[in-house]
Amino acid sequence: MGRFGEVTIVSARIGHRSEHKEEGEMKRIGLLLGAGIFMLLPAATAWGAFSDFTTMTKPIGVAAFEDKLLVTTYCPQQIYLVHPNGEKEIFAPDFPDPGGCVENYIAVSPGFGGFTKNEVFVTAAKKIYRISPDGSEVTLFAEISSSVSSHTSLTFDTVGFFDNDMIVVAPNGDVWRVDAQGETTFLAHLSGGTVENPAIAPPEFGPVAGSVIVASENTGKVFAIDPDGTTVVIASGIPGAEGANFVPRQICNFSEEGGAYFGAIYPEKIVTAPAEDFAGFENDLIVQQEASGGGIFRISWDGENYVSTQLASGIGHFEGATFANCYCLDPDGDFYGEGNNCAGPDNCPNNPNPAQQDGDEDGVG
Repeated sequence: MGRFGEVTIVSARIGHRSEHKEEGEMKRIGLLLGAGIFMLLPAATAWGAFSDFTTMTKPIGVAAFEDKLLVTTYCPQQIYLVHPNGEKEIFAPDFPDPGGCVENYIAVSPGFGGFTKNEVFVTAAKKIYRISPDGSEVTLFAEISSSVSSHTSLTFDTVGFFDNDMIVVAPNGDVWRVDAQGETTFLAHLSGGTVENPAIAPPEFGPVAGSVIVASENTGKVFAIDPDGTTVVIASGIPGAEGANFVPRQICNFSEEGGAYFGAIYPEKIVTAPAEDFAGFENDLIVQQEASGGGIFRISWDGENYVSTQLASGIGHFEGATFANCYCLDPDGDFYGEGNNCAGPDNCPNNPNPAQQDGDEDGVG
């Protein structure tokens, strides 16, 4: 089990705006990995609400980019820049469309590990393309050797257990590390079906802090992967588990028009939920569902157990999702600052940073 040891899981179900509360008796199911316990608890109180942010034909990947969103679309493969008012324009018109239908996922570099801040990276099956922040330059960055033709997704290590590498997940279960020079290293293989949309667990997330977190659409499980490739299940029973995002320690709304969390609802729109709906959930994991009438689950660490709670259902067929970008680049390691563009008061710890890479130019943090 590596550094993970034993992992315990607790699960509850919360109806979206809970007009129909579910009653249920407690059930215990042994997990396949470790000595964990899965418990289904009675329903709790209502959570909050999603609203439509903008219409979009066949949206797939979603990434926050300062005060904008970037969204990839399916068939044809395009990248759109979405402004706070929901208006859209083509981003990176030179991004190659090889024909056919490919699910492209997207991530914006936070600037760690030798990667340039705000460069955009987009998958295209085995290939990963690098795009300049203004969308004017598109180059092939790396290529993994997995036998896949679509659905490859990615994130960046912001904690450091993986040397701040890019993490790339192929739908066949292969997980790769990619450094800033584009060199690829195989990390692990997850069996059991399609896996997509990884995230990195923050330091507060219990025994799997710093690990790669990956959702498995076919099995309904959520895996954690250690730097040595050891894997463990931290959640189960999430039908169509499509992806992972952690609630930022510093939560903000994207704009007056848009909320804090954005999800691509295939085939028609982007939805959003406001920052206040995630208050108290800081550093918890949000998993979206690719399923008819899908919603989101929250997974938290309570000091002893991983607790899985369904927050919302009946929203739609989720693809990618993201939280608004409310951090500045701060090599002191906490990864959070106030303001979408590093403007406003600096809430990073005041560790010396002569390079002033966090952008606030106050001489610290």
